Amino acid sequence: KKSLRGKMFRLCKRRTGTMRALAGRICMGAIESAARTGTRVEIDAVSVDAYTIPTEEPESDGTLEWRATTLIVVHVSAGGVRGFGYTYADRAAAVLIAGKLAPLLQRQDANDIPARYDDMARELRNVGVPGLGAMAMSAVDAALWDAKAKHFGVPLATLLGRARQG
Repeated sequence: KKSLRGKMFRLCKRRTGTMRALAGRICMGAIESAARTGTRVEIDAVSVDAYTIPTEEPESDGTLEWRATTLIVVHVSAGGVRGFGYTYADRAAAVLIAGKLAPLLQRQDANDIPARYDDMARELRNVGVPGLGAMAMSAVDAALWDAKAKHFGVPLATLLGRARQG
């Protein structure tokens, strides 16, 4: 694991000029390749909480006004790390995650995020992937990516590849 981290660090360290974007893409590809060649990390737990946060004054986006917002927080524990993800949605998203997605993801490979995304979409097919289902999947997806970055010991921006530096 340490030698893999060392290789990833050397590959992903900052580049100058036009090589920056390419370095990020190469880094992501190398980490994705490592994940697909035997670096399986089992998901130990998926936890979810919902927090309703009142606003000081009414807020609006021009179409609707609200006095509170609900934050859905997801943690994915895998391989000794804990990934964090969140979304803004109704509490029903937390119920969906706890009841449908968390049990589905137990003991699955946390590093194969495209496969986990497909698993979640299949699980929510009859519930509805658009809307609330997409919000629930988004929070879990973000937590999986965060856990993967922590597992490889790189910043999430390095794992995904930066759009711009700085």
